[in-house]
Amino acid sequence: MESEQLQSVRSAAKYSQKTVTEYFEKPNDRATRLSALRDARRLVNELQDRDDALFTQFENVFAAHALRFIMAIGVFEKIPQAGSITATQLAADVGSQRYLIVRIMRMLVAVGMFEEVHQDEYMHTRNSKSLLLPGYGDMFQVVADGALYSFSRLAEYFESRPLESPSSPTHNPFSWAFNMEGQDWAAITARTPENLERFNRSMNARWASFPVLGSYPFDTELSSLSAAAVEHDRVFIVDIGGGNGGAMKEIREAYPALKGKIIVQDLARVVDNVPPCSLPPELNIRHQVHDFWTPQPIRNATVFYMKRILHDWPDDLCKKLMRHVVDAMAPDSRLLIGDTVMPDRVQREDLYCYWMDMTMLTFAGKERSETDWRKLFESVGLNLVNVWKAPVGTFNMMEGRLKST
Repeated sequence: MESEQLQSVRSAAKYSQKTVTEYFEKPNDRATRLSALRDARRLVNELQDRDDALFTQFENVFAAHALRFIMAIGVFEKIPQAGSITATQLAADVGSQRYLIVRIMRMLVAVGMFEEVHQDEYMHTRNSKSLLLPGYGDMFQVVADGALYSFSRLAEYFESRPLESPSSPTHNPFSWAFNMEGQDWAAITARTPENLERFNRSMNARWASFPVLGSYPFDTELSSLSAAAVEHDRVFIVDIGGGNGGAMKEIREAYPALKGKIIVQDLARVVDNVPPCSLPPELNIRHQVHDFWTPQPIRNATVFYMKRILHDWPDDLCKKLMRHVVDAMAPDSRLLIGDTVMPDRVQREDLYCYWMDMTMLTFAGKERSETDWRKLFESVGLNLVNVWKAPVGTFNMMEGRLKST
């Protein structure tokens, strides 16, 4: 008779085989891929014995820190995108002892980040090349240097504090770890020009986990409103905290029939560094310097839009930010918020929401459930009229409108 573990492995293998086969049939479908990945993880979990269950945690942690180290000393860029390079050459290129390079690269080859084509000779893999895409390597460094660093000291932080989710944006594990209590995460991230530039690049990448398009039907929902905005000379969309304007550019290019003025707001340090040719004049998108903690200067816009803004802040500050928008809304205005909606029960297809929530925990932000979002909307005088769900993943679009008086 089979052991309970063997039965579990057999069951997991059955599901994994089914979903992987479906992935082969639809390799470009993200939902199919994530289902196959979920079942593959389940199979790996069932195959692990007690040693594996422990040691896997060490593998992940040390691999992440090894990767961050080789980025810091310049090794990552020295590995050619085509072909290979020896440890001897890498060491010479970055001014390192050869043996140090060998030891670090062993870990990264073992977890599949790089391939060892001959002894101590390395080449990129599909995984490592992904980090060369715009914003991807930057995101890794931002999280590793910020959230992972402060999260690794969580036990130390709570030794003399109540075991409660941090609620202060200026006194939390993040500000404490950097010895910058009294400053919020944004100020800490901007402590050097290099950090700020890296953060901006990471935020402006096109991420499959939080896409601009795919959930909210901009064309059908906003077509008539766009025409009315042009007719009455109203601003069509205000993108609050919109960085370089990438989201608005994507919407405009996808739905050219949506006319009207689009304003992208952000701090001067962001707006001043937007490449001059990134938004062609024909798109009718312009930047405006604005601090979203101050009253909203654009009144009666058709749509106010915020993407991945509110998860950075605790509820009381989210209410302050949202009230500035509510005060500027016309009776027919809409507030669109693109952000994570945490599932009521844990799912294993899209793990982004969980590790991101750990990131948010370090500086008093949080990912919210639909119930959390509904309470937040109602607290500032808005009805959450719809949660437009993406076909896959936990990044959704929420639509709020003023409550009837």
